[in-house]
Amino acid sequence: MEKNLKYLLVFGTTTLSFIYGLTAPTILIYFTSRVSTEVLAFSNMLSLSVAAAIHNSVNWKNVLQFYRNHFVYIVIIDVIMTFTLYLFSIDFIELRYIGIGLVEAIVANLWKIIMINAINRVISADELTKFNSFSKAYELWAKVLGAGMVLVLDGGFDITTCIVLQGIVHILMGSIDIFVYKKLNLKYE
Repeated sequence: MEKNLKYLLVFGTTTLSFIYGLTAPTILIYFTSRVSTEVLAFSNMLSLSVAAAIHNSVNWKNVLQFYRNHFVYIVIIDVIMTFTLYLFSIDFIELRYIGIGLVEAIVANLWKIIMINAINRVISADELTKFNSFSKAYELWAKVLGAGMVLVLDGGFDITTCIVLQGIVHILMGSIDIFVYKKLNLKYE
């Protein structure tokens, strides 16, 4: 894989991690303090069950190829649904947990599976391990920096700003992954 594509992927995941590190404390406190244990348990059960089914579906004949062929649409659907749920779920907490749980279980899991598969097709063995470790290290440091910024900012941002920041970074990550995926797939067409 070209270095510029590696750096672009790392930039995207690092930016995403930083923003989530910066905004997650506010969002978690705001939403979990307003949802019942039953809704949270139901949302988790539903999300985990659907995610398991999605992961199982990759083993079926031609399904992975179908997912690959529709990657751009999968990312666009994920970004639109996630951003919509982020923006309109402040007053509908149950909708947020169930809706985002389903979107993450179905669309986001497909996104990750296909992107990992695309990367695995171009780099492997030690190079893949080095890339994954490099990327993961930057993600983790970005989360640390984001969480540290919450302390510096004396509690971070208000809930609306946090939700908008997460939505914007989700759009950025989707755009980067679509671009990189298209570049990686040129080698297989």
